[in-house]
Amino acid sequence: MQKLELLNLSKSFSGFKALSDVNIELLSGETHALMGENGAGKTTLIKILAGILKPDQMMMKIDNNIQKVNSAIDSKNLGFNFIHQELNIVSYLSVAENMFLSHPYPMRYGALINWNKIYKLSKDALKQLDITHINVEDKCASLSTGDQMLVKIASCLIKTETSPTLYVFDEPTAALTIQESEKLFKVISNLKKKNAIILYVSHRMNEILEISDRVTVLRDGIKVLTEEISNLSKEKIIRGMIGKDLSDNFPKKTGKLNDKVIIDVSNGHTKNIKNINFKINQTIKRIKNARILKNGIFISKDVISKPVLANEENSVGISLPKIVLPPLTKKAKPLNIVSVPRVATKGRMPIIDTKKPLNKPPITPTSKAAIIPIQMG
Repeated sequence: MQKLELLNLSKSFSGFKALSDVNIELLSGETHALMGENGAGKTTLIKILAGILKPDQMMMKIDNNIQKVNSAIDSKNLGFNFIHQELNIVSYLSVAENMFLSHPYPMRYGALINWNKIYKLSKDALKQLDITHINVEDKCASLSTGDQMLVKIASCLIKTETSPTLYVFDEPTAALTIQESEKLFKVISNLKKKNAIILYVSHRMNEILEISDRVTVLRDGIKVLTEEISNLSKEKIIRGMIGKDLSDNFPKKTGKLNDKVIIDVSNGHTKNIKNINFKINQTIKRIKNARILKNGIFISKDVISKPVLANEENSVGISLPKIVLPPLTKKAKPLNIVSVPRVATKGRMPIIDTKKPLNKPPITPTSKAAIIPIQMG
């Protein structure tokens, strides 16, 4: 495949236009970045390519020949491979079994599964990512989130009878470290040398500028630009995504800080940092998507109205001997975190830092759980 064209692509959901007359040309040997804000239509386009959704209208051409994708099987037969943002891992299957979820099992004598070949092909795929620490016979439940994502990426590198022609990466580095991301970029570079087509979706601007050859930007389901990366800057891409300069989103602050302190931390410490002291004033009412870092302080995966700190000595390495909490009553009191039941009775609950629910409830000690208030308002 030298060229893949999507012409006049449109898709609506209950009258809402997710995509409107979108035209995209993807060329072999290049990485084509697809960018846009949440809701711009990127995921819809990917699902149409995967045969999961049917477009209202679309003409697909491969090397000027009209093709149709009516199902996931059609997409697979055309050589389309997808690394989706969601981790569709079956935790209690082995690494090799997860890697072959979208591939036919090699057979012996037409009746017996050839496990030796499955393990070999799985190891070979992982080696393309320079991964040697993952045992393909281990259960995926034992892997970290980053390793699980690497397994999903490696599954698309398994050698099969159908030669892959298009690789679609949807936020592949979201769960990867910098070192793991660099390994992925090397694989993408090798795929380009083999004349594969790469469609890469990411919100990480530095990645796009580093590995992309061309960029297409969607906004509200409409294609607003397609240009060579050499002609683009961060500012131009952002302007295309949001329809205005980024500086317009950050007007000068005119409000005054409230003198009332709702959180007061003194003499906090980690293994490497001493004397952590800070205060949070009442004017801070919402914290969005804050995450606890390995050397960080507090966590919230969702929007909360009253941030609370937790004793994370085991998992985060921080101990806070004095914490003044936002008052659930009129008078703020220090809270001694001892157990989950006691914390829950005080209007708090543990939150496990995981991107996707596990197949069974996790068993997490209080010392490894972040605490946020469940009383909103």
